[in-house]
Order: sequence, then structure tokens, then C-alpha cells
Amino acid sequence: MRDAVKDLMKATSKSLAVTFAVSCLAVAPLASAQTEPAPQRAGQKYFYVLGGSFSPEKDRQLGDENGKFALGLGFGSRRSPHIAWEIDIPFHYHSVNAPDIPGVFLALTSGRADILTVGLAGNVRLIYPAGRFEPYLGGGVGVYYSRLEVTRFVPNLPGSFRASDINIGLQLLAGVDYFYGEKGRSVGLQYRKLNLEAGFGSVVPGNVKVGGDSLLLNFRWSF
Repeated sequence: MRDAVKDLMKATSKSLAVTFAVSCLAVAPLASAQTEPAPQRAGQKYFYVLGGSFSPEKDRQLGDENGKFALGLGFGSRRSPHIAWEIDIPFHYHSVNAPDIPGVFLALTSGRADILTVGLAGNVRLIYPAGRFEPYLGGGVGVYYSRLEVTRFVPNLPGSFRASDINIGLQLLAGVDYFYGEKGRSVGLQYRKLNLEAGFGSVVPGNVKVGGDSLLLNFRWSF
């Protein structure tokens, strides 16, 4: 676990620093131009949804990896003006070249395989309140279910080959939210880096990387 954390920090520190720096530079002139004080959002609870692009981490055992999309929904609680914790259900999907799988009589096998991943994760965000704009950094850990699926075409019998795994993943995130209206609603942009591996049995020896980078639109509703 320590080695995984070290690898994750090395792989993502530059991306997170750049994202956070750009967020701060973008909001600083706007925040300084506001005459209203920064609202106190401590104690608020909120729901949120995420949606955007996913770019898979490259693995030498998986060829021609093609990211599709990432989604998520979650619940959060603002513990103080600078700290919030969240629980979310992230989901992402990408495709790779199909591995060698056991043959089936008269069946045609697709040359591509789909990898779907869904998790249950807990995160902590460190927030810099700046009026209606809020840049932040964060991270967390979660349990993820990953499934590799290869479609088979059998005359009159559609089917597929599936292999799955459950593993622990680590993620870091950075972004900025913009609050509008009077009810604590916000829209924002978030970058996520997920470090996750999965084992799909004998069809793909050992563990393969199924995490990656997501760029997401984020909508929050406070209550």
C-alpha cells in the first residue's frame, strides 16, 4: 500500500499542482473584484453529480486503450470553511484489444474488450474559499469492482465472456467550484487521478492497470 501511495503521488503531483495553480490564478482577479464577503458554508450538506471524459492509464498487457467516459454521484458534508468530506460512487468505461479467451464452437469473437469500473469511495477536500469561487485539492480511497467483457457472436445465441475483480484504489483530485444563487448550488470543473489495478484471471496474467485520469463537470446542490 505504501508503494502504491508513493507511485500515485509521483504520478499526479505535477498535474494536481498545475490544475490547482491555474484554478487559483483564474479566480483571483474575479474574487478580488467582489465586494461581498465570502459566505460561510460550514455545516452544509450536499449532493453532487459528475460527468466527463476518461483517459485510461497505459498498461503494456492491454493494447490500444481507448477511454470513453466517466460518471459519478455522491453526498458530502462541509465540516468547516476549509474542509469537506464526501462519499461517492464513481463509474468509468474504456475499451482495449481483446485478450485471448477460450474458444466456443461456431462463435465469432469481437476484437475489442470493454472494461467497466464502479466503486464506492470516500474523499476529503481542502478548500480555499474565495467568494463565489472555491479552488480545492483532495484525495481518498475506495473499493472498486472492475469487469472485462468480450462479446461473442453465436448463431441465435448472443453471449459474452466476462472476468471481474474487486480491489482497493487510491485517488487524488483538484478543481474549482463556482457558487450561484442563494441556495448553495455550484457548478465546477474537477480533475481526478485514480490508481487502480485488477486481475482478470488467466486471460490476462497478473494485475493490469485499470485506473486513469478524468476531467469532469461537477454540479452540487446544498440542503
